[in-house]
Amino acid sequence: MSTDRPVMIAVLEYGELPEMLRVANLIRDELKHRVIVAFLKTAYRRLPEDSAAVLAQGHRWMDADGILHERPAEPGPPAPSSQPAQPPAEGPRPGRTRRLPRALGVAITVVAIVPAALAEIGTRIGAGLKTIAADLINLITDIRRFKARAARLGRMLAAADPALVVVGQDPVGTELAFLLQHAHDRGTPSLMVPFAQFNLREYGEFAASRGDLALRGRPLNPVLATLYPHWAARFRGRRVLRLQGSRGLALELAGLVRGDPWIPWTEPVTAIACDSQRTRDDMAAMGSRADRIVVTGTPVMDRLAAHMASAEAGRAELVGTTGGRPGRPILVCGWPANIFAWVGGRRVLYPDYATLAEAWAGALASIRAEHDINVILSVHPKTLDEEVAAATARNLPLVRHASDVLIACCDMFTTLNGSSITSWALACGKPTLLFDCYATGYTEFADVPGCRIVHTEAEFVGGLARWAGSPQALAEATTEAGRDARSWGVLDGLAGRRLAALIERQIGGAGQAGR
Repeated sequence: MSTDRPVMIAVLEYGELPEMLRVANLIRDELKHRVIVAFLKTAYRRLPEDSAAVLAQGHRWMDADGILHERPAEPGPPAPSSQPAQPPAEGPRPGRTRRLPRALGVAITVVAIVPAALAEIGTRIGAGLKTIAADLINLITDIRRFKARAARLGRMLAAADPALVVVGQDPVGTELAFLLQHAHDRGTPSLMVPFAQFNLREYGEFAASRGDLALRGRPLNPVLATLYPHWAARFRGRRVLRLQGSRGLALELAGLVRGDPWIPWTEPVTAIACDSQRTRDDMAAMGSRADRIVVTGTPVMDRLAAHMASAEAGRAELVGTTGGRPGRPILVCGWPANIFAWVGGRRVLYPDYATLAEAWAGALASIRAEHDINVILSVHPKTLDEEVAAATARNLPLVRHASDVLIACCDMFTTLNGSSITSWALACGKPTLLFDCYATGYTEFADVPGCRIVHTEAEFVGGLARWAGSPQALAEATTEAGRDARSWGVLDGLAGRRLAALIERQIGGAGQAGR
């Protein structure tokens, strides 16, 4: 199938690009479509490197002004970091959705702001008055800013005129959400291929860690919760907001919110491709329309299947390139991310990331030495060099950009409780140990055969030692993990074909895109 109109792959954050680029290659190879990779942010952090990666795969890229390029972006001053809020198993309970007509919303908001401001003035003096003024200024500024950003995305979409828009996420109030709104209005079909796992608990955890997202954290927060109750949710006995009051009000008054802010996939899309039936059930439970969720698998599932089929050769290559011991078990660790910014006031095992990293590195090094096994760290591309210094000091080998290879070829896997690549390990039937050192309380992987969640450093070391020191215990855990592997992903090598067929159907159904 071929068409003169390209498919647009829209990218917001650089962590999305590896998986989205694989989707782009699938569209090119299976369907013979031209692909444009659009970097939506005006200050995209790794534009020179990522635009070069897109061109190296034979695609063109579009900048935030809607201009197509056939050369990489020129290096410039580093853009400010804007990592997406991926906060950390009780989920928030959102309020009832209620959206007012925009004109009425503006009038009521103005009326509501005055007494709210007066009430705040009566209880806060000095700094409080400045906070109220700042919220009002932010409200006015954000309305103009959001409208300008949305208009720019509309022009960008018009310039590309795609047959299909493909995204990996759509956080509320971001360029991806605005792009999907324009696609809907134009009748352009849209497909979401989530590049990671998202859940309500994460959003609630993030909101609870931020004082400015508490119901009384900012002067306009109660106004937003009163006029638009779907922005508020109850989490751990407290009412919190998805965004600050001034920002949520600005989005509502600008007419730039169409879905539920608490649903990880907030904007209506034509279809959502997911990796497994379990993920489909989770999406539907969170509020996504079940009739638009299709279990296809994702490109990573086919890569995992291929690596599993040649695991022996892969293991030998891994051991050779990392300086390990041939014939000994391989433990792969998804190196823990630094999420202390999201911990808030919650008590966790370690006072800071440096202490946490030392503990993980020390535990892994001791397991390697005591049981004569190979330990390899899978390091996320966003991880800074200084964040793996403790591991480097202990000569623990680090590998970036190859998590699928490491997981498919390992004998056992460990990482944080809730890491997005945990499902890969479970799909491959790998015994998995999750250390909940941030006390997130995730329950997604609780009671999963072959997966164990631990909460102390002693349990962490003991759990790894049991598998590393006993071939029988490892074999039993492997058998147990295999019982539920299919629930986490179908490794039949056909995920790409199913995804390509879904994409072809979406393009063929252009003009029928809608809610």
